Amino acid sequence: MRALRLLRAKLYMLKSEYENFKMKDDETIPEMFHRLQVIVNDLKSLGQKTQDNDFGHKFLMCLPKRFKTLRSILFRGALDTMSPNDVLGEVLTEDKYNCSDDKKEKKEDDKKKKSVAFKATTSKNKGKSKKEEASDDEEGQIWQDDHEEEELWYKKEKGQLQGQGATKAMLYM
Repeated sequence: MRALRLLRAKLYMLKSEYENFKMKDDETIPEMFHRLQVIVNDLKSLGQKTQDNDFGHKFLMCLPKRFKTLRSILFRGALDTMSPNDVLGEVLTEDKYNCSDDKKEKKEDDKKKKSVAFKATTSKNKGKSKKEEASDDEEGQIWQDDHEEEELWYKKEKGQLQGQGATKAMLYM
């Protein structure tokens, strides 16, 4: 009597495990298939009848979305005549085919993504040689130095003329 209760409890546990079965994130397709197969074999050993097409259906429903097309093709008729190992073979073939296509697309994308760096120049230096650009840079430095000297002169004069109401405009006249 106690052994019968234990068998029923194990049967209910396995049925629940089968119904809630999902592929794990870090699991390969063959690993997932094997894990489902162990559950089905345990159910069969306890007297639960499980058809091959039910096993195949459950297996296909647990696959990632990328197998959507294959899943619909097999559901439309071929699943009833296939063994679980045949279904696994179809899935692995499709996966191999998709992986090789993905690798080709990745290589093509990598070729397209190669970038080029350009040296930026301002429009005032456009069409000038390096020597002319260096000359322009020196002239810019001279102008900046002159400007700094004027500012210093202004500050000096402003301090002396501040009491007389002198403005910056008047100093430059």
